[in-house]
Amino acid sequence: MAMPAGVAGVARAIDPVSRKRESVVEAIKARVPGMSQDLLPRQDIFGEPIDRQPRARSDLAVLAVQG
Repeated sequence: MAMPAGVAGVARAIDPVSRKRESVVEAIKARVPGMSQDLLPRQDIFGEPIDRQPRARSDLAVLAVQG
């Protein structure tokens, strides 16, 4: 099942934490707004959740919309 990039972008904006994806179902949930929070967060070596890194492409899109 393909998830439109716009929907996945909304999910990333709502949930700034990077999530574990260990199955196809979890990979789909990670791209659906509101469902990604059900997945466990990825953790660094200290056990802290890893935040998503902003993507340059999405930053440009935001600037274009705001401009």
